[in-house]
Amino acid sequence: MGCSNDILVVLKAVLPEDVYIKVGVANELVNNNIPVEVGDQSFTVPSHKGWKTRMLRNGAIQWIGDPGDGDTYYDYTSITGEYTLSQSVVGGEFFIAQAYKPA
Repeated sequence: MGCSNDILVVLKAVLPEDVYIKVGVANELVNNNIPVEVGDQSFTVPSHKGWKTRMLRNGAIQWIGDPGDGDTYYDYTSITGEYTLSQSVVGGEFFIAQAYKPA
């Protein structure tokens, strides 16, 4: 009996997509299609509710919680899907938010 791709179909239907965020550009998966703007310190990805997450800021993986050494980090509330940044957004930044397993 051959291998089935049914599990892949199920996983694609269940796992949230990675979310790419560019400052000033609306994304239907973020903040109800309201762009993340310069000076913002948080954004919400509703499809990530209930998931553990990781985030990249300008290509650099971010700590979840304060590492205590001055590095940037984020806090995440899985109940709402809200990402809160340790430093406000500046122009030209981009973020990648990923959900990787249930919280």
